[in-house]
Amino acid sequence: MAHSPGWGLLKESAFILESAFICVSTQFVRATAIVFGRKSLMPMPEFNQLCNEAKREIQEIDVQQLKGMQQRNEDFDLIDVRETDEVQRGTIPGAKHISRGILERDIDKVTTDKNRKMVLYCGGGNRSALSAWMLKKMGFKNVYSLIGGWSAWKSQ
Repeated sequence: MAHSPGWGLLKESAFILESAFICVSTQFVRATAIVFGRKSLMPMPEFNQLCNEAKREIQEIDVQQLKGMQQRNEDFDLIDVRETDEVQRGTIPGAKHISRGILERDIDKVTTDKNRKMVLYCGGGNRSALSAWMLKKMGFKNVYSLIGGWSAWKSQ
């Protein structure tokens, strides 16, 4: 098969571009890993300290207590503070979704009653504890965090 005179140059240019792309892609992945990556998936100790401080300041309930509240038809708001992609994988029946990052701003879409009973949950209990702590600082008096969050709910 005969190729035109520019074929070799075109083939070489394509190889150079492909090589450059791979090199740039590899560097991007490395740079991304350096910027966002950690050697371990464990949270920083300060995060755990903050969560523990929040948990000392708030009230927590377990899954059985929450189920009891639901079975007794108690009047309360159940708020899922997880991110949207987490919520799409499943929720506790009756939950309203307000992501942790906008909870303080948007809590008035659920209630402005500072005495309203609320149970917050997240994936494992830490974000909901921090959320409950912030709502308490905003003057809400009847806020609970679900121990173990969605993980605990799913395992029951």
